[in-house]
Amino acid sequence: MQASRWLRRLIAALPWLAAHAAALAQSTAALPMAPVRNVQDSYFGTVVDDPYRYFENVKDPEVAAWMKAQADHAQRVLGALPERRAFYDRMVALEAASGERVNRVQRSADGSLFYLHRGVGDNQFKLVVRARPDATMRVLVDPEVLRAKTGHSHAINWFRPSPNGRYVGYGLSAGGSEAASLHVIDVKTGREMISPIARGDYAVPQWIDEHSFTFQQLKLLAPGTPEVEKYRDTLTLRADLRSGRIETLPVRQWTDLALTPDMEVALRRLPGVAQASVLVGDGVRNEIAFFVGPWTQVANPKARWTRVIGFDDGVVGYGVHEHTLYALTHQGAPRFRIVAYDLQQPTQPPREVVAASDRVISDLSV
Repeated sequence: MQASRWLRRLIAALPWLAAHAAALAQSTAALPMAPVRNVQDSYFGTVVDDPYRYFENVKDPEVAAWMKAQADHAQRVLGALPERRAFYDRMVALEAASGERVNRVQRSADGSLFYLHRGVGDNQFKLVVRARPDATMRVLVDPEVLRAKTGHSHAINWFRPSPNGRYVGYGLSAGGSEAASLHVIDVKTGREMISPIARGDYAVPQWIDEHSFTFQQLKLLAPGTPEVEKYRDTLTLRADLRSGRIETLPVRQWTDLALTPDMEVALRRLPGVAQASVLVGDGVRNEIAFFVGPWTQVANPKARWTRVIGFDDGVVGYGVHEHTLYALTHQGAPRFRIVAYDLQQPTQPPREVVAASDRVISDLSV
């Protein structure tokens, strides 16, 4: 009985197996092959082979042709699968059934709520605002409108409103890339306050007040510069919306920071005080360093900064309230603990706020 049932199932599955076997045969026969051009490097006495290093040059016509052939091949194979249309239709139906989506809600001091919204059937999130929670949603930036104008898809990478919600800065990228440009608009009128700033992948505005902010910009690469240099020696700038002035700040000349080319800097003015903070990140490292100094010195190449947190302090998250910096650290605490630093006495050791326990502290918010 069991053998008979198994045989019937096998016979019923034969058409499906035949279709997949045909697709697999087509896949194997037509698969574009790349030649091996091995390059060897020696690291501490160990030889490492790199057979496809030439693929790093995506502008090489041979590499580009291979990538296109792979894409065409994948499209043919997937398109030949008999169940593909049913699977696609089911996926679209489930996506549509999820309803509206809201992301990254931010509240300004005037009570306005800024967030990303994607309605049923929308391809991209829109940047929207509500004057208050029960007010009507108003669209500020719609990538689909931009697509209709330019013929290219767009996406909103990030955004941040000014303290009182008069302006909002956002990053906009095109064509599926993450290469954002910084835009700043007047929330009431939609007017562009500055010309879009390119190379703004990480240019999230750090608002100084309602009319000015600092931001980061990737450096401009000269022709022929290796792509790996793109994220090194990032620039820190200050923009004033009243005057339209944008100036580069000399953060990489501040010797107290001991910056390497791979480190990035976020400069902020601390709320309610005449101090500036400098947050230093080191590539993909989770730990951060944190410095403070007088805000009046940020344009001075010889400005002096006091270190509050070093990389060895194991801090991976923080928040500031008035003169206190709260830090999430794994120093001496595998499941993390929270400590507090007095920014008026930045050289003093921190006090413990939340002790380590058998439970993991994943984040903090102030």
